[in-house]
Amino acid sequence: MRVHRLDFGPGLVLYSGAPVMLSGAGDDPAGVVAAASMSATGAWHVFAAHGALHLHLPPGAAVPPEAGPADLVWEAARALSAPEGGAPWRATVAVASGATLDAAAAIAPLGGDAAGLAAGLADLPSPPLEPGSEAIWERLSHVARRAQALKKEGRLAAAALACRGRGRLIGGLSGDLLIRFGVSAWR
Repeated sequence: MRVHRLDFGPGLVLYSGAPVMLSGAGDDPAGVVAAASMSATGAWHVFAAHGALHLHLPPGAAVPPEAGPADLVWEAARALSAPEGGAPWRATVAVASGATLDAAAAIAPLGGDAAGLAAGLADLPSPPLEPGSEAIWERLSHVARRAQALKKEGRLAAAALACRGRGRLIGGLSGDLLIRFGVSAWR
């Protein structure tokens, strides 16, 4: 699959499955993604802006492995896929690490505060971590309950939570594609 790239300036790049002609600055990530999806209908588009990814996936599409660098946020975006016959996915993806989790990927509706949600989940106050894998699963369950509440509110579409080799998935993510999260067991 061919990946097309359009640079808007430092830290602002549009990756697409089709050639896209856009003008103007990339200061509105949701606007860039919307314009790209209208310019090249039926193609996937990912706008990388300041550490977050803003994407449009038509039904049945996913971000291909050859798009973007090999890092956690791109890996989280590649783990999403829009269901066949459903509506397109339009989302903002961000990843953070913190005192509670090694990594938290937050997928919010397009234009949502994915970076703030990821940071909040990664640093969510949690009981001290006792020795043993059950304590790790308890910590992940504690954070997963908060992520489920955010999803119910409509602020979060999906999340991947990782702590010491264990992980929890919320929403439509494939754990098999999240290699860089360092998780050997997903729940």
